Amino acid sequence: MTDDGRGMDQLIARWLREDAESSRVSYVAETLERLDRTPQRRVTGTVRQALRIERPILPPVPRAGQLAFVLLLLLLALVTSFVVVGSQRRTVPPIGPAGNGLIGYASDNGVTLIGLDGSSTTTRLRGLGADTNVAFSPDGTQVAFLSRSRDAIVTQAAQRLFVAAVEGDAAARDITGSVPVWNWDDPDVPPVWSPDGTRIAYSGFDVATSRIVVAIAHADGSGATTIAPDVWWLQYTHPQWSPDGQWLTFQAFTTGLEHGTQLILSRSDGSDRRVLIESTTRSFSFARVAWAPDGSALAFSRELSESPGDYGIFRYEIRMATETPVNPPNTRAFDPTWSPDGEWIAYHEDDAAPEGASRVVVADATDAGRPRRELPPVVGCSLAWSPDGRYLLGYAKGCEGALVVVAVDHPSQVITLETPGARGVVSWQRVPPDAGG
Repeated sequence: MTDDGRGMDQLIARWLREDAESSRVSYVAETLERLDRTPQRRVTGTVRQALRIERPILPPVPRAGQLAFVLLLLLLALVTSFVVVGSQRRTVPPIGPAGNGLIGYASDNGVTLIGLDGSSTTTRLRGLGADTNVAFSPDGTQVAFLSRSRDAIVTQAAQRLFVAAVEGDAAARDITGSVPVWNWDDPDVPPVWSPDGTRIAYSGFDVATSRIVVAIAHADGSGATTIAPDVWWLQYTHPQWSPDGQWLTFQAFTTGLEHGTQLILSRSDGSDRRVLIESTTRSFSFARVAWAPDGSALAFSRELSESPGDYGIFRYEIRMATETPVNPPNTRAFDPTWSPDGEWIAYHEDDAAPEGASRVVVADATDAGRPRRELPPVVGCSLAWSPDGRYLLGYAKGCEGALVVVAVDHPSQVITLETPGARGVVSWQRVPPDAGG
């Protein structure tokens, strides 16, 4: 393999950036090996004669000296990069290890941030008065939430989408544009950030066409696009981004005399739409979809029969188009969520019998066949993993009031957080691994 000077410069620059942001081993040895293979530009004979160069201007440098000089240059570059990076605020990548930052929830006082130690800060992050469904950006620097005026609750007016920086004094900004939020059928659905933190997807109502669509707003407020059904009797709701940000899944169901619910896979620009799986009745099937961190599979809840509340959790392999049940027979299951490392799926489970017991289950999401774990029924709603995968977060009872945090490996360790007035979906901030709690 050959390489030129520009390729070598780009390679070294990339390695320096990676080394500055991680604790990986040094690439010095590979750099030297690549340098040994890099052809050197030589002065042609004609030019040498024109300049009357009869012998080298400088004496040859021993091989050991060349290596020492290269190492010195790399060391200086590394030190410089560490100084530059160290002077900047670190952010966490959207995928991979992360630390546990603050927990965000909404109430009549706006968005409140609270730590595991119970210390809380009521921020200036307020919308129109009735705020709900908080979602931190993947890098933890911004927060999105839904809001409408208190008077609008009575009239069931549409919600608006707000975004704000977690730090600083700037107020939250309404970035909804002309496509308000649609959540009349399912109020506890948060806005969903793209993995790169530049866009937010939500269920919207396109006023111009009177259709329920997937809306995608730019986080900087520069505008929004929509993915709309081709026919008036279809509705697109509950979008979820793929880990690479290239695809979206969303629910589609029919209105009027037509019945049925579909899970749609689409590119983020609305192209290449296809039906992955469908249910014969109009239901909440596919309203809760979780992508595996590697993008290879989905977990969702789907109606098992037309009996109210009879839902199960399934794992769907995208490439093979195969569906596998996760919860055992004679149980009902809801709201799956994938662990950050892709090893486990957590969900709510009830016994199918009347007055059956309820619990939170953590099931193996691999082929290892590890036994499932059952946690005490202390988490009633809004089940979510901590960024480091050690805890599960949710409400103590119902979908409002006090929040609880349960240690997955030690289920008896339950932390109750005093969060008066909390409502809707809550979110856990991702921070760099060495900065989390």
